[in-house]
Amino acid sequence: MSGNLYVFIQEHIVRGWWKKRPRPVLVNSWESFYVRFTQKDLLRLAKQGRALGMGFGLWVEPEMASKDSGL
Repeated sequence: MSGNLYVFIQEHIVRGWWKKRPRPVLVNSWESFYVRFTQKDLLRLAKQGRALGMGFGLWVEPEMASKDSGL
């Protein structure tokens, strides 16, 4: 059944550039844990990923980064 779902998604949902290509994997911590990362930690993680052929991106939500935020 999962094979049929995969084929359906590939043929009818995925479009354009990604239609027949491997898609990137998103590792997203969002609210699953709160960890303090240092610049050294992030650089090490990015280098390890690059060594495995992966890219690295960083997204920061302003309301989570600002001490003045009321959220």
